[in-house]
Amino acid sequence: MILPVIILLQLQTSYGQVKFENSRFKSVDAHVSEVRSQLIFHPQLLVDKLTENLYNDYDKVRAFYVWIATSIEYDILAYHLDQYDEQGVNDVLGSGKALCSGFSFLFKYFCEKSDIKVEVIEGYAKGLGYQKNQKFKSTNHAWNAVYIHGSWYLLDVTWATGNPYDLYKHQKKIDLDTYFLVPPEKFIKMHLPEDPSWQLLENKVLLTEFEKGRKVQDPYKMKINAYNPNDYANLDEYDKDVLRYKRAIIFNPKNYVLNERLSFAYLYKGISITDEIRKMDFNQLIDTVDVLGSYFNSFLDSTWLSIEHLENWKIPYFKGIIKDEINYQKGVFNYELGTELYVKAMQGNIPLIQIDERIEAYFEVAEGHFENVAANSIYFNDADEYLAIIADFRKRKTKPSPAD
Repeated sequence: MILPVIILLQLQTSYGQVKFENSRFKSVDAHVSEVRSQLIFHPQLLVDKLTENLYNDYDKVRAFYVWIATSIEYDILAYHLDQYDEQGVNDVLGSGKALCSGFSFLFKYFCEKSDIKVEVIEGYAKGLGYQKNQKFKSTNHAWNAVYIHGSWYLLDVTWATGNPYDLYKHQKKIDLDTYFLVPPEKFIKMHLPEDPSWQLLENKVLLTEFEKGRKVQDPYKMKINAYNPNDYANLDEYDKDVLRYKRAIIFNPKNYVLNERLSFAYLYKGISITDEIRKMDFNQLIDTVDVLGSYFNSFLDSTWLSIEHLENWKIPYFKGIIKDEINYQKGVFNYELGTELYVKAMQGNIPLIQIDERIEAYFEVAEGHFENVAANSIYFNDADEYLAIIADFRKRKTKPSPAD
């Protein structure tokens, strides 16, 4: 994660339909300063207190932004030790420290509790340690986009906290106005989203332009200019991740970690189908089981295809891990199909003779996948337990108990 830096920009430019002066949020900032720190142990009460008597989403967003920037410190030690875990809302509120992901997810939590649409944006940032013409092979920062009264706005609460090294000098400088609801044409000078949809610009900036600090001629720009946050409007969380990482990979193919994330995005989309079959009755499941199976397998196959072309050194050990993950999840899916058919048949007084062969076919497929899980895999013991349950089911012909 990138360290915050101070960038001297003045936020007095009109953006959307709103023009902000520094004095616009004076009363909101004063209100935030009176919120008791003890409320950090009650996140919902904290949100309620911060938004008390605030009826405009601009003011609510400002309250969240200011409270986080003035109450949470950048965790400089965690940054140097590469300790990027424990960035959840409770972790950050409990410790009073965060990295950029922690700041961004805390801001997202506050907004969502107030029914304000918000996104965490990951990307490339020119912060402390940046050198002119530096090449970016991986993302190094996170910030937020927030939707207020019909428009998306950009902000960076991490950088608003100031330079973390100033803590050692006892002269920490909070910079609230520079990074709050910044016009995209200014924000792009230091922040480049990994998914160009979130540049919020009609004429998108390429990675090479961001690195070189000047425009370049590239016909590819015509394609990414069409990318827009509205493309995500009707997608579920799984499809959003798939689209996000596909676009991010196209934008910067050298960022190999994005292939890993796309692989998991396909995997989680497939797993979500497993959850859906539990909600169906017998007739629904019978009518859709073949389609569901094809749908599930296509996502699990895409899980592998998204990393298959990468050399092992690009994402060390990941191919072996994902092979075991795919076999395990395919095993679970077919096991679930078999058990759900059995349970729903029992509930609906459906004669087992009508579906016995089908159940056995799903269990045989499940066994084949479970047996292919490597002995050194974290899924090996669970896979072995599923195999034992299937064997026991055949022996007793009773409802099997799901594996823990």
